[in-house]
Amino acid sequence: MPQLRSYFIDWGRPSDFALIASGGERSLGAAWYRFFRADEPGYGFVDESIPELEIAVVQEWRGQSIRTKLLRELLNAARSRGCVGLSLSVSAANPARRLYQRCGFRRVGEPGSSWTMLVRLS
Repeated sequence: MPQLRSYFIDWGRPSDFALIASGGERSLGAAWYRFFRADEPGYGFVDESIPELEIAVVQEWRGQSIRTKLLRELLNAARSRGCVGLSLSVSAANPARRLYQRCGFRRVGEPGSSWTMLVRLS
């Protein structure tokens, strides 16, 4: 999907960070964050000092707490790397929204049918 290219194109910038959940030799999911500029924001953009996170889990592994584990590890990693917060965009109807709320994310915007959420890490 072309509108999601900004989340991974030219991956490997010094500020990019990712975690991979694996089972044996198979990747089960990933969580990553990336900083965006105000003139090229992501969907969950808050400001240039706060990276936006994304999480993806292979469909047959959903419901196995992989998303929760990845999110918690990513929050710890971001905190240890000096991030002041993380933001994201999630559909208001997406059940994952409740996980984000349990992990401290709060709604800071509501563009269209999505929520922009933010957690402060400091």
